[in-house]
Amino acid sequence: MRISRGSIEILSEVHLIEEGERVGTSEAALLSMLNIEPFTYGLVVLQVYDNGVIFSPTALDITPEKLSDRFAEGVRNVVSLSLAIDHPTLVSAPYFIAQGYENLLGMAAATDTTFEDTNALFGNDGESSSDTGFGLFD
Repeated sequence: MRISRGSIEILSEVHLIEEGERVGTSEAALLSMLNIEPFTYGLVVLQVYDNGVIFSPTALDITPEKLSDRFAEGVRNVVSLSLAIDHPTLVSAPYFIAQGYENLLGMAAATDTTFEDTNALFGNDGESSSDTGFGLFD
């Protein structure tokens, strides 16, 4: 390296600093003359403290997919509990309606009772049709 007429000439490859090494004033001045930022600022999280509980930094690694998965898991738990104790909620209502519909179809199959929706499943004489209309066995 050579300094001539107010400019710096680098004649061979020079390694000034290593990553993690503190930059001295002379190195900082040289890097400043070369218009190179010698370092960046940042934090390395070692622990997370919240309401008296200490967590590892991985507790902060929450992606939208993880958040969505955890929310869906909670909804499934509410549905399971609601169905188990026979208590309808907003998220379990479709399951209760489907269960009621299945009960109606079962009663229609066991008796001669028909209603409008059973015509898709049973013929007019009450005999079972091979096409259930659900597309399960197509």
